[in-house]
Amino acid sequence: MRDFGAAVKFYHGLEFCMAPLAELRHWNFIAIRNFATA
Repeated sequence: MRDFGAAVKFYHGLEFCMAPLAELRHWNFIAIRNFATA
């Protein structure tokens, strides 16, 4: 059960690292779309 806790902690850490990257990609997509339509 302790291993499961470690896995969950690892997953949340990964999610915490990936969130800014996903956010960045999201904003890049919006910027590119706006640039394309402008």
